Amino acid sequence: MPRDGAHAYPKYTMGVFMMSENSVATEGVFALERDGRTTLVHAFMGGDYLLEDIVEFFQLGRLEPGADDRAPLLVLTMKDIEQLRIFANGFSFDYDEGFIEMCLDIHRFAIANPAERYSFIANF
Repeated sequence: MPRDGAHAYPKYTMGVFMMSENSVATEGVFALERDGRTTLVHAFMGGDYLLEDIVEFFQLGRLEPGADDRAPLLVLTMKDIEQLRIFANGFSFDYDEGFIEMCLDIHRFAIANPAERYSFIANF
């Protein structure tokens, strides 16, 4: 979450997060919009989890390389996201609380923003 009441306005440009001049970086998972904008989907809660864990733990989605050796993109279909919700609920006591919340936040974002495919990137 932003510190000291500051608000972060991240932009995604060529695989790099750009922050507005007077902002504080928010650590989290961002959805990449078709027009290049990003939307915060999940604020990092601390703990031992990564966006890439979705592929490793649940074998959902695929990782694509980020530009300039930046963080990889996670690409999920709506079918993947429905499975993600089921797995997150079913394994909620087996994984880090932050990981489960990240999965459920991704699902909530997808339900509110219907599409066939989603791309996500994390900066933590």
